[in-house]
Amino acid sequence: PGTILSQDPQPNALLPPNSGIKVTISIGTFVIVPNLIGLSLDEAKNLINSSGLVLYKVDVIDSNVNAPSQTVLYQYPMPGFKVKQDGQIRLQVKK
Repeated sequence: PGTILSQDPQPNALLPPNSGIKVTISIGTFVIVPNLIGLSLDEAKNLINSSGLVLYKVDVIDSNVNAPSQTVLYQYPMPGFKVKQDGQIRLQVKK
Protein backbone atom coordinates (compact mmCIF):
# COMPACT_ATOMS: atom_id res chain seq x y z
CA PRO A 1 0.00 0.00 0.00
CA GLY A 2 1.08 3.55 -0.65
CA THR A 3 3.08 2.70 -3.78
CA ILE A 4 2.81 5.23 -6.62
CA LEU A 5 1.51 3.35 -9.65
CA SER A 6 1.52 6.23 -12.14
CA GLN A 7 1.90 9.97 -12.39
CA ASP A 8 0.91 12.76 -14.79
CA PRO A 9 2.92 14.49 -16.11
CA GLN A 10 5.64 11.90 -16.57
CA PRO A 11 8.96 12.13 -14.67
CA ASN A 12 11.39 14.87 -15.81
CA ALA A 13 8.62 16.91 -17.49
CA LEU A 14 8.98 20.68 -17.13
CA LEU A 15 6.06 22.33 -15.35
CA PRO A 16 5.10 25.91 -14.65
CA PRO A 17 5.54 26.98 -11.02
CA ASN A 18 2.68 26.05 -8.66
CA SER A 19 1.21 23.50 -11.09
CA GLY A 20 -0.10 20.17 -9.83
CA ILE A 21 0.90 16.57 -10.35
CA LYS A 22 -1.66 13.76 -10.54
CA VAL A 23 -0.58 10.47 -8.94
CA THR A 24 -2.31 7.09 -8.64
CA ILE A 25 -1.48 5.31 -5.37
CA SER A 26 -2.02 1.65 -4.53
CA ILE A 27 -4.26 0.95 -1.55
CA GLY A 28 -3.03 -2.63 -1.31
CA THR A 29 -4.35 -6.06 -2.13
CA PHE A 30 -7.88 -7.12 -1.24
CA VAL A 31 -9.15 -10.60 -0.41
CA ILE A 32 -12.70 -11.99 -0.52
CA VAL A 33 -13.51 -13.47 2.91
CA PRO A 34 -14.17 -17.22 2.53
CA ASN A 35 -17.16 -18.98 4.08
CA LEU A 36 -15.89 -20.55 7.31
CA ILE A 37 -19.28 -21.39 8.83
CA GLY A 38 -19.68 -25.13 9.42
CA LEU A 39 -15.95 -25.84 9.25
CA SER A 40 -13.97 -27.19 12.18
CA LEU A 41 -11.77 -24.65 13.92
CA ASP A 42 -8.65 -26.30 12.46
CA GLU A 43 -10.10 -26.23 8.92
CA ALA A 44 -11.05 -22.57 9.37
CA LYS A 45 -7.57 -21.66 10.63
CA ASN A 46 -5.98 -23.32 7.59
CA LEU A 47 -8.31 -21.54 5.17
CA ILE A 48 -7.79 -18.19 6.90
CA ASN A 49 -4.01 -18.53 6.64
CA SER A 50 -4.04 -19.72 3.03
CA SER A 51 -6.31 -16.79 2.09
CA GLY A 52 -3.82 -14.23 3.39
CA LEU A 53 -5.97 -13.32 6.38
CA VAL A 54 -5.27 -13.32 10.13
CA LEU A 55 -7.28 -15.06 12.86
CA TYR A 56 -7.86 -12.28 15.40
CA LYS A 57 -10.08 -13.90 18.02
CA VAL A 58 -12.01 -17.10 18.70
CA ASP A 59 -14.98 -17.01 21.06
CA VAL A 60 -16.22 -20.35 22.39
CA ILE A 61 -19.98 -20.26 22.91
CA ASP A 62 -22.74 -22.54 24.18
CA SER A 63 -25.21 -23.33 21.42
CA ASN A 64 -28.14 -25.64 20.72
CA VAL A 65 -27.03 -25.97 17.09
CA ASN A 66 -26.64 -29.61 16.07
CA ALA A 67 -22.93 -29.53 15.25
CA PRO A 68 -19.74 -31.01 16.70
CA SER A 69 -17.70 -29.16 19.28
CA GLN A 70 -15.26 -26.60 17.80
CA THR A 71 -17.47 -26.02 14.71
CA VAL A 72 -17.54 -22.44 13.39
CA LEU A 73 -21.04 -21.01 13.95
CA TYR A 74 -20.38 -17.34 13.17
CA GLN A 75 -17.67 -15.27 11.55
CA TYR A 76 -16.90 -11.58 11.14
CA PRO A 77 -16.53 -10.25 8.53
CA MET A 78 -19.20 -12.31 6.83
CA PRO A 79 -18.40 -14.51 3.81
CA GLY A 80 -18.03 -12.62 0.54
CA PHE A 81 -16.89 -9.33 2.07
CA LYS A 82 -13.83 -7.72 0.51
CA VAL A 83 -11.08 -6.93 3.06
CA LYS A 84 -7.45 -5.91 2.87
CA GLN A 85 -4.92 -8.72 2.75
CA ASP A 86 -3.83 -9.47 6.34
CA GLY A 87 -7.34 -8.47 7.46
CA GLN A 88 -8.52 -9.84 10.79
CA ILE A 89 -11.16 -12.55 11.17
CA ARG A 90 -13.15 -13.22 14.34
CA LEU A 91 -14.88 -16.55 14.89
CA GLN A 92 -17.44 -18.01 17.26
CA VAL A 93 -17.21 -21.77 17.68
CA LYS A 94 -19.42 -24.24 19.50
CA LYS A 95 -18.23 -25.25 22.95
